[in-house]
Amino acid sequence: MTTELRPRLPSWLKVPMPGGTIYRELKVLMRGAKLNTVCEEARCPNIGD
Repeated sequence: MTTELRPRLPSWLKVPMPGGTIYRELKVLMRGAKLNTVCEEARCPNIGD
């Protein structure tokens, strides 16, 4: 069996992970209530907006 490596994404296509203050506070609040969001479950690319 051979394994083929996928080519890396171009730099212009990469998006930084969400990490704003409001995003972090909301995530902590949701975790504290043991809730998941639709965006997290669907892995929305604009979750940090």
